[in-house]
Amino acid sequence: MMATCERRFTERSLGTTGTSGHSVSGVSLPAQPLVPMETLMTSPTWPGGPTAPTSPNVPAPPGATGPYGPPPGATPFASMSAQRALRKTYWLDAVLFAVASSTVAGALWWAVVAFTKTQFVYGAIAVGALVGLATALGARKSGIGTALLAGGCTLVALVVAEYFIQRTLAINSGIAGIPLWDGFGFARDVVKSAVEEDGLIPLFWGLAVLAAAFTNFRN
Repeated sequence: MMATCERRFTERSLGTTGTSGHSVSGVSLPAQPLVPMETLMTSPTWPGGPTAPTSPNVPAPPGATGPYGPPPGATPFASMSAQRALRKTYWLDAVLFAVASSTVAGALWWAVVAFTKTQFVYGAIAVGALVGLATALGARKSGIGTALLAGGCTLVALVVAEYFIQRTLAINSGIAGIPLWDGFGFARDVVKSAVEEDGLIPLFWGLAVLAAAFTNFRN
């Protein structure tokens, strides 16, 4: 008895009478069978169903394909070369970074070679790599132009450092009264004499220039 009353109250509140039909505002409507919730949730028209339509404004889940997902075999992001092509080269910053880094690298090369009296292959490569990387950071976008800039600044730094290396070696050998700088002509003669005496010096310069250009172009 109680179960029958509860069922009738429920049907009354819903405006239905069993599964035979229901009424709205006194108007009788055709009978509609009750569909279980499990059937509705698996229906294609149910939101979130297996083949439910999706809005183009809603992000696609990872790996999804369809009207808003990437086509099979396509990459969701542009290639690195395409991204680099969109960037701008900041030449002023590239020059500043190249000059500053080559000055520091040349000073380090002078200190190492002058006081150890030895030139290291890996040291020359490190000098070039430092200048190349710094130039790439300043330019934001590397290319042939920035690679040539890095290589040129590296060569100038090593040539200037060679003069100070020879000056330090001369002072250490007992020659006094050598000025710090006596003009470009005197510096050129000193460097030229050093290159003629040690044929490995141009080799180290070449390795450093290649390292600078390669490091800059790859970054």
